[in-house]
Amino acid sequence: MPDGQVVVRGPFYDNKNSTLAIIGGTGTYAGVRGYMDLYLRPSPYEFDFHYHMHVPVGEFSTGTITVVEDAITDTVISAGMEADNYGDRLIFINPINGEDFEALDQGQCIRTAVGLAWECEWTAILPDGQISVAGPFFDFTNSTLAIVGGTGIYFGIKGDMELNHLSPVSFEFVYRIIMTPDITTNTGDSTGDNTGETITGEGTGDNTSDGANTGDSTGEQTGEDTGDGTGDNTSDDGSMSTSHTIIFAVWLAVLN
Repeated sequence: MPDGQVVVRGPFYDNKNSTLAIIGGTGTYAGVRGYMDLYLRPSPYEFDFHYHMHVPVGEFSTGTITVVEDAITDTVISAGMEADNYGDRLIFINPINGEDFEALDQGQCIRTAVGLAWECEWTAILPDGQISVAGPFFDFTNSTLAIVGGTGIYFGIKGDMELNHLSPVSFEFVYRIIMTPDITTNTGDSTGDNTGETITGEGTGDNTSDGANTGDSTGEQTGEDTGDGTGDNTSDDGSMSTSHTIIFAVWLAVLN
């Protein structure tokens, strides 16, 4: 998306609609949570994606952790006959070094664009806990991945991770961490004709926006999102926070 990335996980069914979880984001969407409704269209190559996003606002703390990875174990499991194939799988468990600690990260990537890009997910196993990320790795340029969760002292974290190329086998990872108070949110009801033209939502927070979204291959899709409601919420620790729901549609045409 123009202002960042949204990461979703969940099922896709050949013959019915489904709902996927939003587990993280970058840029404007750093720390986002919620769900995405996926609607099938008559064409097997067209879908409606309706993102219902809960963006925490209010007081939060931030911090960074910087490590350098030495990619010495990267192993590619080939999906075709060429040296580089769409669908190749890369797996790894590599050493990472921080300012005053040594650790490991492990995970996998799927080749999504030959010679250009992978889609990855991995976990950094740090002395005080773990941090998991998901997002793109580009062969020749830096990228940003979403922090999708953590354990230990990193339990409940949000944010994103900047990936910088240092050499062909060395990379800098800058984890930009957001810690937010517990948030109680009320999800809104929404109705739509599944054409992506108009969606009306009633939910929490200040929930009015207009958005224009362009399909990946053909056409331009414009969605209007209107709604109202309020969402002053008190967390378990007594702190106040608010959230809102953003709903819009994306039209995607996938060509063979």
